[in-house]
Amino acid sequence: MIYRIEIQNRDGTEILHEPDMTGSRHVAACEFTEDLNAVPSATITVTPENPAFDKLHELTTLVRIINTKTNETEFDGRILQISDLSMNASGMVSKKIICEGAMGYLCDTVQLYHHYENTDVREFLSALLDYHNSVMSWHNPERVILMGVCTVHNFNSKTTAQRSTMDEIRENLISRLGGVMRVRRNEENQLVLDYYVENDFGQICNTKVELARNMKSLSSGTDTTGLITRLYPFGCQMNDETGERLTIAEVNYGMPYLDDEDGIAQYGVKCGFYTWDDVTLPENLLERGREYLKQVNQIKKSYKATVLDLSLIGKDADTFRAGNTYRFVNPLIGLDDNLKIIKRTVNIFKPYQPVVEIGDKLERITSIAAQTRNYIEYEAPKQKSEILQQAKDNATALITSATHGYVIVEPDEILVMNTDDKETATKVWRFNVKGLGYSNTGYNGEFGLAMTMDGAIVADYITTGVMSANLIRGGSLIVGGGDGRNGLIQVLNDSGAEICRLDKNGADIHGNITSQGDSGFWITIDNGQITGGNSGGTYMAIDATTTIEDTSGTVHRGVRIRADAVSLEHCSHFGISDARGNGYEGQSGSVNIVNAYAAMDTQIVLDVWIDENGDLQKYTMPLREILSASQSTYYFQNGLMITELD
Repeated sequence: MIYRIEIQNRDGTEILHEPDMTGSRHVAACEFTEDLNAVPSATITVTPENPAFDKLHELTTLVRIINTKTNETEFDGRILQISDLSMNASGMVSKKIICEGAMGYLCDTVQLYHHYENTDVREFLSALLDYHNSVMSWHNPERVILMGVCTVHNFNSKTTAQRSTMDEIRENLISRLGGVMRVRRNEENQLVLDYYVENDFGQICNTKVELARNMKSLSSGTDTTGLITRLYPFGCQMNDETGERLTIAEVNYGMPYLDDEDGIAQYGVKCGFYTWDDVTLPENLLERGREYLKQVNQIKKSYKATVLDLSLIGKDADTFRAGNTYRFVNPLIGLDDNLKIIKRTVNIFKPYQPVVEIGDKLERITSIAAQTRNYIEYEAPKQKSEILQQAKDNATALITSATHGYVIVEPDEILVMNTDDKETATKVWRFNVKGLGYSNTGYNGEFGLAMTMDGAIVADYITTGVMSANLIRGGSLIVGGGDGRNGLIQVLNDSGAEICRLDKNGADIHGNITSQGDSGFWITIDNGQITGGNSGGTYMAIDATTTIEDTSGTVHRGVRIRADAVSLEHCSHFGISDARGNGYEGQSGSVNIVNAYAAMDTQIVLDVWIDENGDLQKYTMPLREILSASQSTYYFQNGLMITELD
């Protein structure tokens, strides 16, 4: 483990969680988030066994999460909320601690009404912080925030209106001018507020995030909530009594709004407005409006990814931090771009696997539509399965991130444990003459992972490249279905030729298929023939490879049925259709051919004609009167039997 958690009350500082898991000062769970222009957060689960369990207090206890590998404080804030005690399904009693970063202190003060005329950004921010600090300095000096770096410059009018200091900054600066705001500690351990132009904040890193290396998953989405396709620009207030404001109507052909034609064609009319109090001329307002519309008619495209922080094992030079820019490559969704991480979430027990959100990548409305069409029209390239490489990376990161443990050599075995006493250790590797096993429930197991001397391997998950086996036995065999892969099962003969394939298209078998029930009856499909029988022999055959010659000598491909008995049960009609589709069918009944002299009531059409009234007439005869022992083949033409009867 690499993270240490410190808490600070007015009576001093102590450890809540230490990287060395051998002691009692550790938490059951902890996850923290850093997010650009948002208050950082952390969620911690603590059990009563922790000595600091009763020293956690809402709003007054300060919390720091420190990366002991870099000695950098990655979360700095206070406890915001503490849940009541609860017990989970395994019987663990705990309470959940919700924390917010130091930026949240700006929510504790309210700025009074004040109008700042033609004030620079740094001057405005300093004024807000001065008032905030005047409120906090006496009772809560730990919440004092000084002015730091400011690279954003803009002279215009700003007005505070009884909102929190945080909301005033967002409303007057972030929403209008953009940029990135953060709260950090300086060398004197004082909190300071920095406000950067977006391109000035963060580093451009050399680490490339790509599929099958350090990108485990990736999803993307677009956000149209801020989209405006018709903008109403407003300038200074023209009439104090009515509140009427300057518009662009007199310099825009009488229309007080600006349209984005491409946006309207794609999404329809979506109106919005923006006010510039410092603009007094309509032509200047028109120019401001045009520039603003170019910004708001762009769609935010963002990505969420689970990545592997290979810097922990020395394979990458850069760790992942919000605000830094990395090259992200995923050919499956057409991504190859330098993107800034805007949010990072870390589980302190899995520091090698942070979840990051990247973007916002602003795209014109028309380009989004074109990309959507391209994605629909062209199939994404087929992805090569990289499960094995991901498993190797996970294993490498997990093993190399372990910095503490105890190796005990005893006369009959070697132990690797999280404490130096096998009576108290919970995570134990045992290696002796009988095998190698791991238990997370103590020295005596159970052992969920083991290799034993009888040749057995016990594991919940096995990842491998190629597995050779004489027999695979188990409850279920599932292939494909994950990470966009199709399953495939092949059966080859001794010469390597494929004789059977099961894939997404179905089953393809080059050979015979045999099915036999418990009663001994069987059916076989082989080389165009279906045969069936039981232990006494073959009683039925349907041959799809046969040919039949008619009376004119023409040979036809057909089906030959050979059987000791053929039974058509519940058959309402029996007949033969002609080439025109005008079939003549026998009467209702069933056909039961026992032998050549069986009684059969089905009628066979022998002749048809049109009578003097124009009605169709037909001559039929029962099948029992037609069949004879001496006649083996009967021919039908256009629905009529043309075989000459004896």
